[in-house]
Amino acid sequence: MAKNVHGGIHMNTRQSFNAALLAAFLAVSGCGGGGDGGGADPVADITPDAFALKDIKDADPGKFYTASMKVAGVDAAVKAGVDGDAEFSIDGGKTWRTEMVDVENGDEVMIRLKSKGEASGTVNASLFVGGTTGSPDAEGAVKDNFQVVTKADLEKPELAIQFPPASGITNAATILIRGIVRDDFELQSLTVNGDSVVPDSDTGQWAYELTLVAG
Repeated sequence: MAKNVHGGIHMNTRQSFNAALLAAFLAVSGCGGGGDGGGADPVADITPDAFALKDIKDADPGKFYTASMKVAGVDAAVKAGVDGDAEFSIDGGKTWRTEMVDVENGDEVMIRLKSKGEASGTVNASLFVGGTTGSPDAEGAVKDNFQVVTKADLEKPELAIQFPPASGITNAATILIRGIVRDDFELQSLTVNGDSVVPDSDTGQWAYELTLVAG
């Protein structure tokens, strides 16, 4: 095997090459600064994709209406909730709640509102998804408004006098009038002979004692 001779010192060329490799390996191994502490953990994405809820127009009075969205764009559990008089569900409408809950990618979140009883009435609420603190204004939270508008009242209420019959004759000073009123919407007012009368909220029946005037 070839030898290098310099200044009376003899070194095997293979030994010299192996020593150089070992030194390079030790230098590279020492560059990391010590084990697995060289990098920070990735930050979880808690901001979902934006969503839009479909508003309801021409709603029937006093009925529940829903809209929904599907959670996407997060890689950790985030909060979902509603405000106003709304409720929401994460199990397809089997259970409705108002308290906040955790949701994940792929979960469907439904919101529901009850329409106003009066004609052209409007009710609003917001659904928010995202963040981890449970606040609609928290970092990562995305929200949209859901609106339900009751249809206009295009038909007059149905009013009928049940007693006494129009042909009835009496000599009494007063007479009890009974009737019934029906409408698709919440009744705003009922007036008999200038006086306000409150019908039964369930049946629509009402009664009024009328004072008869001679002549």
